[in-house]
Amino acid sequence: MMKTINVKKTHAQAQLPVKMNSSDAGFDCYAVEINETEDFLEYNLGFQVEIPQGFFGLLVARSSITKYDLMVKNSVGIIDSGYRGDVKLRTKKFGEKIYNVGERVCQLLILPVPEFSFVEVDQLDTENDRLGGFGSTGK
Repeated sequence: MMKTINVKKTHAQAQLPVKMNSSDAGFDCYAVEINETEDFLEYNLGFQVEIPQGFFGLLVARSSITKYDLMVKNSVGIIDSGYRGDVKLRTKKFGEKIYNVGERVCQLLILPVPEFSFVEVDQLDTENDRLGGFGSTGK
């Protein structure tokens, strides 16, 4: 059964997040405004979203970002279910080629919140010890 998520447009040109193909994991999001500072470009997506409890949203780069001089500022944006503000994407600008208003600038993924708690122990399972750190699985 398909779940629904309530979305409130906060800008006249806003578009709802949309999957380009039914099998896609992410919903493409479109820019309605760009705010540029000396530190970042902020893309206003023009909507607020009501993510159900037990889920969270991730704003992630589209693969097309490799064609632009941009990088998502915080690598990935997390949208908790209680957040009701405008959804925006911040990017770091490295050159002149950027997304423009009206273009798809990121994807929104909706994922379940994992239910875990942390327990302090004196020793960890050593069956699959991997202690090498960064890059230790490669040769």
